[in-house]
Amino acid sequence: MARHRVCHCEAVPGSGLRCVVVPGEQDHLLRELLGHGASGFDAQKYSRQRLVDTVQHLTPERVDAVIHRIVRTGHEVARKKSGAALRGRCDSRVVKTPVHFPTDVSLCWDAVRGLIRVRARSAKAFGLAGWRTHADRTRKVYQAFSRVRTAARYRQNPKGVKAYLRRCTQTAAHARMLLDALAQEEESAVAQAEITDSLRSVDLLVDQIRRRILLGEKIPHAEKVFSIHKPHTRWISKGKAGVLAERGLPVAVVEDAHQFIWAYRILWAESDTEVAVPLMDAVQAAYPAFNTCSVDRGFHSLKNRAALDARLAVNALPKQGKRTLADRARASAPAFKVARRQPK
Repeated sequence: MARHRVCHCEAVPGSGLRCVVVPGEQDHLLRELLGHGASGFDAQKYSRQRLVDTVQHLTPERVDAVIHRIVRTGHEVARKKSGAALRGRCDSRVVKTPVHFPTDVSLCWDAVRGLIRVRARSAKAFGLAGWRTHADRTRKVYQAFSRVRTAARYRQNPKGVKAYLRRCTQTAAHARMLLDALAQEEESAVAQAEITDSLRSVDLLVDQIRRRILLGEKIPHAEKVFSIHKPHTRWISKGKAGVLAERGLPVAVVEDAHQFIWAYRILWAESDTEVAVPLMDAVQAAYPAFNTCSVDRGFHSLKNRAALDARLAVNALPKQGKRTLADRARASAPAFKVARRQPK
C-alpha cells in the first residue's frame, strides 16, 4: 500500500459524503478512522457474512459518488486550482482471474467434479438415494482424467479419452435421474437449477472433447470455455512483448495526473473501441473542465477519432497500423506530444 492513497468516506447528514485521504503507508490512521485503536491491528475482525451484507449496499450509483468525492478531495490535497483545465489518460488493463490454464479435458474434470458435489448435496438434502457414492464416483472419474490430462497422454491414448468421456456421460446420466426425482419434491427449484447448470457445462465440454480430440475438428473461439467456476473469464491477447495471452476481464479506465480514477467500465463482452466515447461523456459530465486526454491506440477507430475530436480540445489518440502523412503530422503536433506524456 505504500504508493497508493486510501480514503475513509462516511455519510454526513445534509452534506452527502465526507472523505479523508490518508497516505497508504499510514494504515494505522485508517484503522483509527474506522473506530479501532492504533495498536493491535488484529483485535477487530469481521465475519464473512457481515462483509457480504455490507458490500451488497454498494450500488453502482453509490460507488460513482464515492469515486467522485475521492477525486475532488484528492485534488484539494494536491492543491489543484478550481476550474483549471484537467488532463487525463484513457487505457484498458486486464484484471486477471485466478484460474488454471484452460484445456477442455481439465475443464471437463472441473465440471464433472462440481456436478458430483451438487448432486450429492441435493440428494442428501431431500433424502434421496445415491449421495453416499459421490466419493467413489469422484475417484473413478479422476483416475480416467489422470490418464489423459496432458496433450502427450491423450494423443497416444484415444481409448483413454473414450473411457474418460464414458465416465463423464455416466455421471451426467445419474444426475439426470436425480433431476427426475427432484421434480417430485417441493422447494427443490434451487437444487434443480444448480444441477441443470452443471449438466449444461458437462455436456458442452464432453461434446468439445469428442469433436476436437476424436474427430479432429477445430473449435471456434466463440464456443470455447475458459473457466467453469468463473465463466466471465476471457482469453485476451493484446500483442504485448513477452505476454502471449492473459486470462481475465478487461477494464477501461480514465485517470488524471494524480492517478485518481475518474471513470471505469468493465468490458464484459465489449471491446475498447465500443466504450471510448461513453467513457469520455461520463467524465465530462462529472468534470466539465476536462478537455485533454491521451487515449491508448487500442481505442482507435475513425468514428471514435471524429467523436473525440468534437468533445476534446486535444484528442491524443494515435492511429493503429500504417499512418498517412496527415496522421504523422497530427502526431507530431506539439499539443499532441505534450498530451501523450505523463499528465501533469
